[in-house]
Amino acid sequence: MQQSERGARRHATSGYSLVEVLVAVAMMGVVLLSIVTLFFAGRRNVYNGKQMSAANAVATRVLEDLSLMSAIDILDNFNVNDNTTLSANSVGGVSYPGSVLRDTKGTVSTATDPAGYLARWQALVNNNDTQFKDGRVVLVITPVQPIDNDQPVYTAQIVRLRGIVEWKEGVRRRSVVFDASKLQRP
Repeated sequence: MQQSERGARRHATSGYSLVEVLVAVAMMGVVLLSIVTLFFAGRRNVYNGKQMSAANAVATRVLEDLSLMSAIDILDNFNVNDNTTLSANSVGGVSYPGSVLRDTKGTVSTATDPAGYLARWQALVNNNDTQFKDGRVVLVITPVQPIDNDQPVYTAQIVRLRGIVEWKEGVRRRSVVFDASKLQRP
């Protein structure tokens, strides 16, 4: 009889209590929630990296186009001359005094883009492969050290260029910034 009592007792104590099952389910839920959160964060990081790579590709293309131009070519290709008003322009919270702004946002016209570079860059930003949300390419042209103050643009010894590829990602604006300089050669 004692053996049957032991068997019944062993049979009655085998298994898990409700509290043990609830604790195990809660722990598993926390672990699964953490893993799912990591998947979403990873997906977002992959998307951000893809957008940044595409923006770098656009910036590289813009730099390649600009590298083929002399200082006078840049001024002519973006219709910047001594009649063009140099002003303080602001892009992304940074002010550029004594500069001219050329932007792909909105309508690109032959008045600001006679050579068609802005139109090409606009097509790169609006390409179906990249799909930058609210994307644009901005070129800030700053003539520096004019020899003749009556002709401050065409006699500038240096033409500084700042290019910005900018787009919206979620609620924040992202950008890739690059600089170049062109020297006037007599």
